[in-house]
Amino acid sequence: MEWWLVGLLSTAIALFMVFDRTTERLDRLIYDSMVRWHQHAPDPRILLVTIDQRSLQEVGAWPWTRETHARLIGTLAQGRPKAIAYDILFVDSKPGDGDLASAMATVPVYLPLLFDVPGSNGRAFDSVLPVEPIRHAAAGFGHVNLISDGDGLVRRIRRYDGDARERWPHLMELVRRAVQPDRPGPTSDDTEPRLLSFAGPPGHFPSIDAATLLRGEFPPEILRDRIVLVGATAQGLGDRHPTALSAPDGVMPGLEVQANFLDQLLSGRSVLQAGPVPECLLALIPLWLLLIAFTRLQPRGVVAATLVLAVLVLTVSIGSLFLLHQWLSPAPALVMLALVYPLWGWRRLAAVSGYMIRELETLRAEPDVLAPSPTATGRMDPVSRQTLLLNEAIGQVRDMRRFVADSLDQLPDALFVVNEGGSVLLANAAGKALLAQAVPAAGSDIAALIALLQPADEAASDGNWPTRSPSAWPPAGEESRQEVLLPDGRCFDLRIAPRLAADGHRIGWIVRMTDVSFVWAARQQREETLRFLSHDMRTPLTSILALTGTAPAGDFQPDMRQRINGYARRTLELADGFIHLARAQMLRFRPEPINLSDLLKDAVDELWPQISARNIEATTIGEDQDLLVMGERSLLTRALINLIDNAIKYGGEGGHLTCSLSVQETEGHSLAVCAITDTGPGMPADLVDRLFERFQRDGRSHVGGAGLGLSFVQTVARRHGGAIRCDSKPGEGTTFTLILDLLTD
Repeated sequence: MEWWLVGLLSTAIALFMVFDRTTERLDRLIYDSMVRWHQHAPDPRILLVTIDQRSLQEVGAWPWTRETHARLIGTLAQGRPKAIAYDILFVDSKPGDGDLASAMATVPVYLPLLFDVPGSNGRAFDSVLPVEPIRHAAAGFGHVNLISDGDGLVRRIRRYDGDARERWPHLMELVRRAVQPDRPGPTSDDTEPRLLSFAGPPGHFPSIDAATLLRGEFPPEILRDRIVLVGATAQGLGDRHPTALSAPDGVMPGLEVQANFLDQLLSGRSVLQAGPVPECLLALIPLWLLLIAFTRLQPRGVVAATLVLAVLVLTVSIGSLFLLHQWLSPAPALVMLALVYPLWGWRRLAAVSGYMIRELETLRAEPDVLAPSPTATGRMDPVSRQTLLLNEAIGQVRDMRRFVADSLDQLPDALFVVNEGGSVLLANAAGKALLAQAVPAAGSDIAALIALLQPADEAASDGNWPTRSPSAWPPAGEESRQEVLLPDGRCFDLRIAPRLAADGHRIGWIVRMTDVSFVWAARQQREETLRFLSHDMRTPLTSILALTGTAPAGDFQPDMRQRINGYARRTLELADGFIHLARAQMLRFRPEPINLSDLLKDAVDELWPQISARNIEATTIGEDQDLLVMGERSLLTRALINLIDNAIKYGGEGGHLTCSLSVQETEGHSLAVCAITDTGPGMPADLVDRLFERFQRDGRSHVGGAGLGLSFVQTVARRHGGAIRCDSKPGEGTTFTLILDLLTD
């Protein structure tokens, strides 16, 4: 809105200056400079005959007699010039008028007329012609009026002057017609003032003084086919006018002014003031181009555009003057460029200043984590207040940057902020130390560090392993995590997350490396223990069972054989339970859609021999439903097997086993529920509360077991985001309920 207001206001001012001629003085200065710069050689046919101080001394004081003028014209006629413009008034009768008329009859002589102001009968002027018989002998009459501008300098002449009843051509126009008889009478624009583009300063035209001519000291051929202008140039005698190219005394003889006008007419370089339409266009087009530049360019570009537009305005004005012979005033356009640029700059600075004060006030009002002491402001001018607020904001930013840098340096993990090319923009102390130790020659190239890393577990390495180029690192919205090993044996948890700009596109990455060497070593030791249990310990136990089962009856007493087999089986179950529990805790898996109904059927089928051996009646409810959950098939199957096996063991001989599947709606989402119910003796509440702890068993039961099966089920449920619940009372049986999130479309 403000841009439009500035544009409309500046347009109105520019149009006002064009029509009111407010900048006319500046236009005159520019025009005079152009005229001084563009001097040229005058038409060689023009010759001035000057009545100067020397002529007055030799011929006699002024006014000269008619006989003297007749002798001068007769002398000129001997050279047979093309035309003579005799810029002397002959409006009074004097002796010798006949002689002068006779001399004028031998050559075309054009005389000036006098405008008597004011005229008679209410007219603006009366034209006064030369007396008879001079009037009859003259080839024509014309006015020699000049127009002085407001600063007193002569820059304009009218080709025709007069009123509605009478119009007279300029004396030089008559001479031009005699030399170039190719233009008809006056047209509508012939009364418009013509601007003078002077050929040069005084003395620029060739001239001969009248005394030399009267003495006959010149070759007559010099006058052949020339255009001779005769006039007085002596001090205090002839008219003298200030012009843009005046001599050091500040004036130019009227005869030379007329000669410059004749030179323009002969060459066709007569200059007219341009009309209002082109002048308005010259004033407005640069203005609106500058206004558009304000919205498209940076401040330096606007400065350059302003200078270029000013040069273009002057170029157009100069080209129009010397090529089209029309004067386009450049001052309105230049003044508007000089006015609008600082005006818009001031408004921009005012807007920016206001915006800064508002934002700084808002920032000052926000709570600061570092809690600086408030600064008293009181009443002050806007600049001082802005300076104070800016100083506070800068201090706050510096404190915050120092706080963030110190906080990052105190983190035990190595942290890197990386750009798109893989170079480190920011690293904390731990990160710098890691780079210096691992790749001292790589500098800040994080890719060189990552290239040294190897996955700690090749089998668990996924497709996002970041040893590729940084361009292939995780895109926006994803994260890569991997345990990696340095060549020195240390293990790190490597995480790479995209660093996003405010609009959401990726501008780099954040890399965090946590030293997990102790955890990794402990995990390796646990895996070694599991391998020991699964192989080194189970092998001799199975060998003991095989030996006692195949040994002859006399080798062992019956009770001894039974006791050895029981201890071996108990130890073997303990090892298997520990292995299953550790596998449930450690196994890395990618969840996939699984039908819980299929898992339940597989678990029942696997334990069907035990169910049949104990004459247990098994019932399944809802097994035909498709209950899709996200999970790992082997772990969930083993969990169901453990629950069903537990029901078989504690349900009693000839009991009843119920396996039911259902869907439960809670808090806006669906749950898959699997309930395993037996008809055993049940358990007291205190035992139910401790049932899922390791090695926890019902001490009253005669059924053996390691006490790890239910702990395994709880671990699997938690890793799948679910839960396991036990409901039991003495004498009422037991129900185990496995609850998992149901996968929906």
